[in-house]
Amino acid sequence: MRFGNLAVRALLVLGAVLCCMPLQAQVSARACGPIKVEGDFGPYDYRTDKYFLPVVEKAHFTASVEALIRGKTGERVEPDLDYTLRKFPNHHRALAALLRLSNTQQRVHFQHLPLPVECYFERAVRFRNDDAVARMIYVRFLIVQKRLDEARSHLARVEEKGADSPLSLRNAGLLYLSMQDYDKALELAHRVMAKGGLEEPLKGQLQAAGRWRDPVDGATPAPGAVAPAAAASAVPAPAGDRP
Repeated sequence: MRFGNLAVRALLVLGAVLCCMPLQAQVSARACGPIKVEGDFGPYDYRTDKYFLPVVEKAHFTASVEALIRGKTGERVEPDLDYTLRKFPNHHRALAALLRLSNTQQRVHFQHLPLPVECYFERAVRFRNDDAVARMIYVRFLIVQKRLDEARSHLARVEEKGADSPLSLRNAGLLYLSMQDYDKALELAHRVMAKGGLEEPLKGQLQAAGRWRDPVDGATPAPGAVAPAAAASAVPAPAGDRP
């Protein structure tokens, strides 16, 4: 009986450990494979290469695929997502759909995907490292995986590349907020205001968390210069499927 109790306790401890473990370790470019396949057409930039985009989307990335209801070439959506992201590695909507699929099923490996889920995000930013939207979708994946240091590293790149874009700064602020990094979120909200951008919904979520403060004398604080505010309530999750 004592052995049985010990075995049960061991299984409970093991289950607790496994439930808190990240679903997937960091992938590498080598593991995720080359982006250009010899003899194949593409890949194309989702933002600028519009000639083949409607062709690929009509054949593979339909509304049903995006909604994760049914595939275009078969019952399952994974093969069509894979094809779309091989031709357009930084296809924002396909990346967002893949993230929803992974989050909904709480899986990072799928039988009908030839690569781990993270590889599609890694390939997107490797393909176009200036694509802030693709990088922030990757950040959302990393946040779910509780790999916050990596998420912050990618957000630093977003800030660097999108320093003149109020929209990029606002969306990066929302991601910092989802990590409960209130000071950084407030700093970016102030930077958005200084550039004449719309700080909502970032400002509203900071207010709801009890962390909003107006800039002092209209000045934008330097990075890391925002003082801690009052204790906050739980942070609302960023709205929508796109960062």
